[in-house]
Amino acid sequence: MMRLLILCMCLWAPATAYARFCDVAQGDAQRVVDVSTTSGSPTILSGSDAWAAEDVGETLFVTNGSTTVVALTTIAVFNSAGSVDAAINASATTSGSWAVWGTTDLGTAGPIQVTACKSSADTGYPLTNRYVGADVGTVRLSGNYIASACVYQVELENGGTIPSMIGSGRYGSVIFMTPTNTPCTAGPQMVVARGSGFTLSNFTIDGGNYLRNTAAGLFSVYSSFEANISDVNLLRWGTNNVLSEAFSVTGTADIAIDRVKIQNSPPNSRATACEIGGNGVVNKLLCSNHWRNLRVVSDSSRTPGSQGLTWIAGASDECGDIQHWCTEITENSELQAIGTTFFSTVRVGAGASLFIVNGNVGFYNSGVRGIAAQIALGGKIVSAATTWRANAGGWSIVNRGTFIDAGGTDYKNCTGFTCVTKSASQVFQGKQPVRQ
Repeated sequence: MMRLLILCMCLWAPATAYARFCDVAQGDAQRVVDVSTTSGSPTILSGSDAWAAEDVGETLFVTNGSTTVVALTTIAVFNSAGSVDAAINASATTSGSWAVWGTTDLGTAGPIQVTACKSSADTGYPLTNRYVGADVGTVRLSGNYIASACVYQVELENGGTIPSMIGSGRYGSVIFMTPTNTPCTAGPQMVVARGSGFTLSNFTIDGGNYLRNTAAGLFSVYSSFEANISDVNLLRWGTNNVLSEAFSVTGTADIAIDRVKIQNSPPNSRATACEIGGNGVVNKLLCSNHWRNLRVVSDSSRTPGSQGLTWIAGASDECGDIQHWCTEITENSELQAIGTTFFSTVRVGAGASLFIVNGNVGFYNSGVRGIAAQIALGGKIVSAATTWRANAGGWSIVNRGTFIDAGGTDYKNCTGFTCVTKSASQVFQGKQPVRQ
């Protein structure tokens, strides 16, 4: 009787929709960083001996710092494991250049796979229809890829769940951007996602260490709900346009960012590493080596006076341009930082608040006269168990707003690695701190 009851329960159970997996073809892209070229010659030399006869016909490009040496082309001739001829001549004589080559181009494969993973019958791209039910797919990457165009763009007019994109690990799935990579229609160069309930994780996007004269950012998530971004690297992205961000997550609710690394802008870059806004939790985020490393734009949080953004155990690392704020809490935004390090100067805008516990703020080993924080009129910092470091005789805090010392706060002035403890009266320019 029991067996019959179980059988009847199974027969009467409602049908369940399962997520589909859309696997992109195995990527085979490779990179070497010891390439030599001669201006006007198609021959490319490398001491890594990584080339093989079957590489003929594969996509290839060569860069050197912020310069494109061999634009997007193909391998025409295999000479030896250490030498191939490109289909076009090199534009400059170089050594120590980077060469990337492979067969799979996500500039075409990526959008096709994303489209196939939606549950709507519509096959148009970019995607503007809602996804239906729980059978939204997950795009899975394995191996390394070249990307000559936008990889992942999903936009929903009225919300809804969208597909996830998951790689096989930070360094198991590396996407190498070509010098000619064209932005998504919505603006960002590689990834744009606007929707709900999705995950982007376990891959690296490598910008290739060359400048892009475009206002398009690299990776953008906007107006999303319950989005998760984890175990992602965004490396070597830069542009001469000051409005560009490598990593932009704004206008979101219940966002979760975990173990994300944004680092290494090319020389002369004017890109911002991270722009973060909305409500959510950030854990172990590194924003490093850009013109400006972090902008917090959480004034669009759900309600006024909400907790805004909480950042745990991360760092806004050194900036490429010492004349600008490395971290900016924009007007009316709010950031709670726990166990976080902010190198260089933090600016708190009018109506903005920074609550920091167990943190470190300021300059290290820099000969440039620098301050730790600048507080605008109406701005506020609440500091507990945090060290504030000025450098080379600069003020620790330039304060036109409110600085609340909640205990355990330490003020220092450093020359190189030698730091001397100072009193509040010695390091504050403007209003003195309020003790609690």
